[in-house]
Amino acid sequence: MRSKTILIVASAIAVAVLIFAWGRPRLNPIMAAQHSVTITWNATPGAQSYYVYRSTVSGSQYQKIGSSTTNSYKDSPVPSKAVLYYVVTAVNGKGESGYSGEIKAVVP
Repeated sequence: MRSKTILIVASAIAVAVLIFAWGRPRLNPIMAAQHSVTITWNATPGAQSYYVYRSTVSGSQYQKIGSSTTNSYKDSPVPSKAVLYYVVTAVNGKGESGYSGEIKAVVP
């Protein structure tokens, strides 16, 4: 009877060691669903680049998130179910323009 008890305990310890050695599963970020928003705008004559701003509040609290030398920008990753507002400025050697009109993006 004693040998069975020792075998069962030894098996339980072996399983516990395997679980500890494997650890927790790790998510592969490539497999996770990621959303992006791509915005485009009309090119501004004389612009050397553009700054892109984003907010979660319409009409205010814009924060610069990037720049582009073309008339498009891909914001990625963005959170699911977010409502985001974007504006763009044109930049050249004389400085930065005012904000463009705002565009709203609703992320699925």
